[in-house]
Amino acid sequence: MKSLYIIKNGLPVFKREFSSCVDESVNETLVSGFLSALSSFMDDIKNFGSMKELKTSSDLKFSFKKVSQLLFVTCTDASCSQEYVEAVLERISTKFLEIFSKHIFKSTIVNQKHYKSFNAVLTRDFLSQDLRKGDILEKISTRGALIPRLLHPMSTITNDFYVKGDMPDAILPLIDGTTTIHKIARMAGMQENKIHSFLKYLVKEGVVALKRACGS
Repeated sequence: MKSLYIIKNGLPVFKREFSSCVDESVNETLVSGFLSALSSFMDDIKNFGSMKELKTSSDLKFSFKKVSQLLFVTCTDASCSQEYVEAVLERISTKFLEIFSKHIFKSTIVNQKHYKSFNAVLTRDFLSQDLRKGDILEKISTRGALIPRLLHPMSTITNDFYVKGDMPDAILPLIDGTTTIHKIARMAGMQENKIHSFLKYLVKEGVVALKRACGS
């Protein structure tokens, strides 16, 4: 998934960019309005049915799910299985409504600040699945086999997730998505097993994802 939009009446309620589909200079309200209008247009034309996906010439795909007044839209690579995308949209929409349905359907004003907390829920429940299934963290050797990457900007991690202290201050700046835990330990002058334990905690909190290093 590259982007997620949640739209109400053409206005963005929530947006999350993982690897942006749209140029950052483009106003998000314009993007939301366009996606909403496109979906509504397809709904209004007889015999067309509802729009579930839109593929672009740049090998991207927008997938749509309508729930009452809300439109959930994801942007993915065009090769991504539509069945998988629809399953993800179903889970995300269900979770969002479970938390915010009482407020969002009563409110006539769209204020993104009310839904900002969904960022943490989204990461924790849906996007940090890399090494969170079962006991996989326990089964992988710590000997340089794993590469951590941050799922949020540093400011979000320290302020929204309250990850603060000597360990985060020393370790987080060294996480660049290419450096192994073994090398980070050497750079920080710390024991590798302590860093591994700290990163396991961050993975469970939805702050960090881990992947195997090539050849490990």
